[in-house]
Amino acid sequence: MIFLALFSIAFVVALLGYAIYRVLPASEYMYAIARASSRMPALLQKDDYEKLASCRSFREFTKALEETAYSTLSHSASVREFHILLERKYLGDIEDLTADTPREFRALISSSLMRYEANTIKTLVKSKLKGIAIDAALLVPTGEITQKVLDKLIAAETIGDMAVVLQRTHFAELFASNFWEGKPEEEVEEEIDLFVDSTHAKALAKAAKIPGGREFVGVLQEKALAAQIVLLVRAKLRGWKPERLKEMLGKAGASRLAALADKPLDEIASADLPDISAIRESHEAIRQGDVIQLERAIDERSTQQMESLAKMHLEGAYPIYAYILARKREKQNLQVISMGTSEGIPAESIMGMVSA
Repeated sequence: MIFLALFSIAFVVALLGYAIYRVLPASEYMYAIARASSRMPALLQKDDYEKLASCRSFREFTKALEETAYSTLSHSASVREFHILLERKYLGDIEDLTADTPREFRALISSSLMRYEANTIKTLVKSKLKGIAIDAALLVPTGEITQKVLDKLIAAETIGDMAVVLQRTHFAELFASNFWEGKPEEEVEEEIDLFVDSTHAKALAKAAKIPGGREFVGVLQEKALAAQIVLLVRAKLRGWKPERLKEMLGKAGASRLAALADKPLDEIASADLPDISAIRESHEAIRQGDVIQLERAIDERSTQQMESLAKMHLEGAYPIYAYILARKREKQNLQVISMGTSEGIPAESIMGMVSA
């Protein structure tokens, strides 16, 4: 009898454990999705951008922000301060949302935020290589680069010291094999970016195995392919030697593009590039070497695709990631408008650079 009683208790505990295992992920999904969905209506619309772009000065622009979700940034005294606060707000909001993202997709979104961490790392590495002080206000703590870690990185005297600080972050592997002294600045930047791309690719591979994750990953993989073309164009503009460019494209997993390393931009634009909608629509930008326009087209296309998927898939990471991409677009638009109004650029010209 005692054995049967113990067995019954164990069976009930096991059932409860399984139920919790099944229910908690669902509750995590619903909570994260609800938070993302509740924030979508607060995103700026085309009318809002037109109103902000029509401002005749930066001061008038910040005054107009008081009527938006960005009212806390209306006290910005300069475009520089506004951009810093805008970046901090964006990353803070995304990190806050990511903490509630279902665990299966958390690594994927975390790896996406690595690009912002990498910007901080690149700035610090270049300052150490050049032996110049860095304005700490320009550096935003993000993800594993917490304020405590950031303070230690700023205080580090050498890149070797930075490697010690980063031992417990996902940048440990990168710094274990690279110290970069004597290398060109552009090469250092590309190696850091390639490491981030590699980490993101691993997260994509894992996410693709999650039920319902294949379409989600497909959009991001298409964006990653487009980013390789951006790498090719940027390297051509910097005058990289074909041999070095082929090596870099090989590391990025873009061996198909390596054959174009010794071609001029005109021929690259007309070449048999990966069949990606953002690239098909950007041949002129490639021909002219307009990296900014090319990147904007890629971001806009991936945002549209994810927003479309979010309407069809009300579960999983679709609504969450669609919100993250939409917020990124909003941040970029506000950066454009703030700079345009401060320079007295006509509203029509500013809106021509806004994605809405």
